[in-house]
Amino acid sequence: MSPVIRPVCLPEAPNLAAFAEGCFREAFGDALPAEALDRLCARVFEVSVMEGLVAQGVWLAEEGPVWAGYVALGNTPSPLRGLTEPCAELARLYVPRSHQGSGIADLLMDRFLEEVRRSGARSAWLQASADSPRALAFYRRRGFVDFGAYLVTCEGIALPHRALGRNL
Repeated sequence: MSPVIRPVCLPEAPNLAAFAEGCFREAFGDALPAEALDRLCARVFEVSVMEGLVAQGVWLAEEGPVWAGYVALGNTPSPLRGLTEPCAELARLYVPRSHQGSGIADLLMDRFLEEVRRSGARSAWLQASADSPRALAFYRRRGFVDFGAYLVTCEGIALPHRALGRNL
């Protein structure tokens, strides 16, 4: 069965919150102490926060009834110089390990780029964990250029990231 990429609807925000938290914990569970991870997840995946994200734009990959990944548009202005304005933020792109290597990330990225082009964006930027070589390789393969170190602080813990961007 081929995955379907579709927009997430506002009534799905509670389900998205649970799915997104599971993806995040799978990706970053080893990077943060359990208590810090729990505090962060309680704040970041709260339903009202997810409703705001859905309002900005979230697309879901489905394989039948199974959620296989998602991508979300953000609203953080790009800190990167050299990208053509306006610049869209790719806030989140997660594919659970059980679906990695299946092409779903490419389908989600295609949809994200299609949607931001349609909205008038001329470039896109994102931040990705410096400790995730697979994700960094994916973004580079998709034409994103590494602009350098980008420090993210979660619950008082500094997590090294890389800032990447590309013109569309």
